[in-house]
Amino acid sequence: MAKDGEITGVDVRVEPGRLKMTSNHRMDAGQASLQPIARDRASKRKRTTITRWLFAALAVATFAGATAVSAQGKAAQTLDVSARNAVGGECAFTPNPTSTLYSCALYTVPAGKLLIVRTVGFRVAGGTSPVPMNVLFGRFNGLGLFMGSPRTYSFAIPPPSIAGSFAIYAANHLTEFVLDENDRLDGSMEFNAAPALLTVLTFSGYTIDK
Repeated sequence: MAKDGEITGVDVRVEPGRLKMTSNHRMDAGQASLQPIARDRASKRKRTTITRWLFAALAVATFAGATAVSAQGKAAQTLDVSARNAVGGECAFTPNPTSTLYSCALYTVPAGKLLIVRTVGFRVAGGTSPVPMNVLFGRFNGLGLFMGSPRTYSFAIPPPSIAGSFAIYAANHLTEFVLDENDRLDGSMEFNAAPALLTVLTFSGYTIDK
């Protein structure tokens, strides 16, 4: 028999045609009063967990959306490959006993086009002296190529490969600069003394419609 203030548990009995449940577990009133609190705390934990999952899902969706926008922005700036025309060229100089500078015209941009230069290169062969000091590629300004001029760029010259008294300087540089229609792409190599050595300057890139 349950005493005053106690709540009995559950007893399961099978009777013909039905399942009958009766109480036989004893629980005092203090324990019973804690059950709603426990249930409320469990419900709060469940709601907190659901809220966290919702915020996580929202963050993932936001990140995915930002990535998609970024990808679309890049795609909008992509050049039409079918409209590109690959171009390239080179110029060569024989040793000059009186000059320390070689300069040449590599390419003139056709009307209605833009030239995107992607690589420039050079090869210098000769004795260990004189030494190449500066190589420039860029837009011919009517006088020549000069450091600091608009659309004129300087590139590094690596140490030479030396065999006895023979030296070779060679390099190819990946770059990207643009020349406008009717601009002329020039290249130049400057040495520290005359005579300037046998030199080859090269470039490659492509033209697109302006």
